[in-house]
Amino acid sequence: MKALKTLSKYLLITVGWVLVWWGISAIVGNPIIFPAPSSVLLRAFELAMGSESATFWLSILYSIIRIVFGLICAIAAAVLTSAVAFRFKPVESVLKPLITVIKSTPLVSFIFIAYIAFIEDQNPLPSFIAGLIVFPVIYDSILSALKRTPKELIEVSDVFGCSFYERLRYLWVPSALPSFITASKTSIGLAWKAGVAAEALVAIPTMISIGTELSQAKKQIETADQFAWTLVIILLSLMIEILFSALAKKLTDKIL
Repeated sequence: MKALKTLSKYLLITVGWVLVWWGISAIVGNPIIFPAPSSVLLRAFELAMGSESATFWLSILYSIIRIVFGLICAIAAAVLTSAVAFRFKPVESVLKPLITVIKSTPLVSFIFIAYIAFIEDQNPLPSFIAGLIVFPVIYDSILSALKRTPKELIEVSDVFGCSFYERLRYLWVPSALPSFITASKTSIGLAWKAGVAAEALVAIPTMISIGTELSQAKKQIETADQFAWTLVIILLSLMIEILFSALAKKLTDKIL
């Protein structure tokens, strides 16, 4: 019953925003500037099921592989680096300027710099950009959570002579896990934005991707296509976030 109420609530909210979308398109009255929901959904259906379906699904597949790979690499690197930085304070001091630079530098600057670095093969670029943007978010969240671990618990573990595994399993992981899950959920959206932006700005013909399709739609002033691909990006991000939330819940129930 609770799940049905939640689903109904989100469905009503979605319908409400679609009506707002339809209202704005009716006011604008120009499909090139702001297409109606019906034309965008129809175009999305044509892309998925029509003569262009092979390119559509391959673009989605390759973009998912690139962005998820970058996300996973960034999470793994952030977990390891934050643990080392927590254990060795000089490492945190050394990394602090780098983290600040990554968080402060505009995304487009990183994309253009990486474009030169990956000039021989642009395919890894979206993975690199997605991971680069996600890394400081995960790193900061885990490091901050570890620092908030009650000193009393650390002293108790020292008194009882707990092994490294016992400290990791019963102290550090439970302390960092909630912040890690929250940051990871946020990072999924960031990774998609950064990865697709990199694909779109590079937009080379040999790169089959959502970003390339978005760039082509922009060049040809196909606004309905741009909206359709944007809708695909949002849905994919939501699906991955839902899948991650389900896995995170199982992991949390098992550990905490």
